[in-house]
Amino acid sequence: MRTAPIVALLLAGFAAALALAFPASRPPRLAPGVWLAITVPVEPRPNPPPLSNRDDRSQLHVVNTATGEDFELGGRGLWISLAWSPDGRYLYTSHIVDLPAGDGGQEARTVLQATIFDVVDRKVASVAEWPGEVCSRWPGMAAWSPDSSIVALAGECVGTITPRGKLVVVDSPAETSRAGPNLIDWSPDSRRFVFRAGPRDAVVSGRDLRDIVTISESSWPEVIRRADAWQVDLLQWTGPTTLRAIGRTGAEEFWEFSGQLGASSVLWFEPVPLPYPPEFEARALASKYLFENHGLGEEAHITVSLSNSGDFIAGTPTWREQFDVPMPEPLFLTFIDGVRFTYSLGAGLFAYPHHSWTGFWDIVRIN
Repeated sequence: MRTAPIVALLLAGFAAALALAFPASRPPRLAPGVWLAITVPVEPRPNPPPLSNRDDRSQLHVVNTATGEDFELGGRGLWISLAWSPDGRYLYTSHIVDLPAGDGGQEARTVLQATIFDVVDRKVASVAEWPGEVCSRWPGMAAWSPDSSIVALAGECVGTITPRGKLVVVDSPAETSRAGPNLIDWSPDSRRFVFRAGPRDAVVSGRDLRDIVTISESSWPEVIRRADAWQVDLLQWTGPTTLRAIGRTGAEEFWEFSGQLGASSVLWFEPVPLPYPPEFEARALASKYLFENHGLGEEAHITVSLSNSGDFIAGTPTWREQFDVPMPEPLFLTFIDGVRFTYSLGAGLFAYPHHSWTGFWDIVRIN
């Protein structure tokens, strides 16, 4: 009699029974839905710090857009560059902090603290000070890897930080400029990321900040480079080592082309002309719709921007003293599955007449 198959079946049944009795623990998570993280301006304290009042300027809120659940993270502060992890557990933010002079003769200074919140537990998961001795310019962009394990930070330098607080920063190999938000894209296997370092330069970096490849002005396809005026508008991964790019020549001439990442360069294939890139057209139409439906009047100044995932577009009012535009209720506005969603920014928006406040926000969909 053959007993091996019987023993195997008995063991499999025992393992299944154990799995039912003691199910594997799942990491904590927020409720399924669409969640908004946003900085909300607040009125300054009666006695602001002597260095400046920037650490009094806003509060960081997390909002369930379906239920209205709203809670605060981190207290008052100057929170910028918000970025949700794809799994919805973590929220990255750059926290600008004014440190007073120390007793040992240390001068007062302003620092950036790279901060990751564990949103589920509503606490700080990690915080690390941006090393000014390595890079004096702060990052202007932040994006999580698809596996929610690490954040890429980019600007005039490049860095990464993990939820455990390991921050690594190196000089960028390209002549970078503050090209704006939403310009970092991770490969689908979370092994590398690419970011625009300027209108004609880009950088590919491994997640450990090694194997860095610079895409310089002379690297792009000739049909793009030979134009009198040109730039690269979009870079995104289509596979672990393949890229998609959109370049612009002249005023409204767009080109789409793909590339293969090698050891030290990117091999670009022949560009194909586009009548108008769909993502730009959609953003233009959405921007127009946001302006028309904001309800703040024709003279209101609204900044339109995309979420880090590129799945959401929103408008936030900009308050500037020189325009003196009346706003009955300043609102953050977006559309979720075709439904208009607003969030009141409150009267604190008017508390800082000498500053322009466009708001920092990000949205994540948790399934």
